[in-house]
Amino acid sequence: MAQKSCLLFGAVHILVKMGTPSDMELVERFAKGGSEEAFRELVGRHIGLVYSVARRHTGNPHHAEEISQAVFVILARRAKSLGKGVVLSGWLYHTARLTAANFQRAEIRRIRREKEAYMQSITSEEVSNEVWRELLPLLDRAMASLSAADRDCVVLRFFENKSFREVAETLGLEEGAAQRRASRCLERLRAFFHKQGLVVSASAIAGAVSANSVKATPANLGALVAARSLSPGNLGPSVQALVRQMWTRLFWPASGLVGTGALLVSTITCGALFWHSAHRQPQGGFPSSIVYRVRNAPTPPRSVNPIVHIRMTGTPGMPFQVSHSENGNEQITPGVLPSEVSFAADAFSARITVRGSGELSFEVFRDDFRLANISGARVTNGRTWQLSAGKGGSGFSVRRVAN
Repeated sequence: MAQKSCLLFGAVHILVKMGTPSDMELVERFAKGGSEEAFRELVGRHIGLVYSVARRHTGNPHHAEEISQAVFVILARRAKSLGKGVVLSGWLYHTARLTAANFQRAEIRRIRREKEAYMQSITSEEVSNEVWRELLPLLDRAMASLSAADRDCVVLRFFENKSFREVAETLGLEEGAAQRRASRCLERLRAFFHKQGLVVSASAIAGAVSANSVKATPANLGALVAARSLSPGNLGPSVQALVRQMWTRLFWPASGLVGTGALLVSTITCGALFWHSAHRQPQGGFPSSIVYRVRNAPTPPRSVNPIVHIRMTGTPGMPFQVSHSENGNEQITPGVLPSEVSFAADAFSARITVRGSGELSFEVFRDDFRLANISGARVTNGRTWQLSAGKGGSGFSVRRVAN
């Protein structure tokens, strides 16, 4: 009798699973057949995630609705080109975060520190949980420091509260591997918060994010967003402008570059990157150096006392040193990943050297303006990058120096 019950339960589970299409199946139905029902189902599943990201950034429910609308318009237009390997939750989270950040620059005209101060000023009214109140101003910056794969894992497990089994199925992993990845992600978030002066445990981060990161949306917002996304003529001018701005940023991006060692170079805030390889070839046929330059990059905002920040993540514990010139003297800062090195500079030249083997990602900021982002660099027996920028942060370039 018990065996029959188990078999019956298994059959019901399979039928239920077969009857519930995955996100990418719904995307495919919409992309190929224009199924409005499929698109409305996608909006219904993910509107809470998108709206909550936007609300967290702006603190304004009306602005959050406009941002949510823009994100799903972009999804409707981009559906045909989404690859089968895309995790839609992670894609929507990333798009919503970038759209919200762009909205703030265009509409609120506040730099990142002012935004964080504003977010902190409203947390006491909106959030009762002490840990969440401390995490809130830094959460999206911490998420931005993760790789895309780690970010997808965090969104699925802690934002959407999916089981490890569901996370593993979505990411194509074994359940144990999904658990280990989630643990590593929490540790990286904990290390990020620690660098910002916030000492909190990984378990506290997991509990606070799971309980508070996705909030209830206004009534009928999902249906309204779905309808307007499929009929762009009904969009307000501010949403149309936001869609145009984000379309340019997201889908006319820097060209991805894969060099020796599977180095992936990308940038969103700075326009296109192109590479130039030195003609001189050492023994073995590999170029002695590869230069990545920012082309058609916006000029960073003027600053009276500019500060350069180099934020490095990757294989925890991998040693590095950053050297730069300051007042005519070379300064050397050693450390281990993950870490951040900051120094006052307008025009600058700096060198990042990592030792050992593993993975390295780093972002270069002038104040809060991101000059470039290099992610997923695979290091074998050490590697060095030379960074340089002219006065005002112009003419920024990254050169990978041969070992």
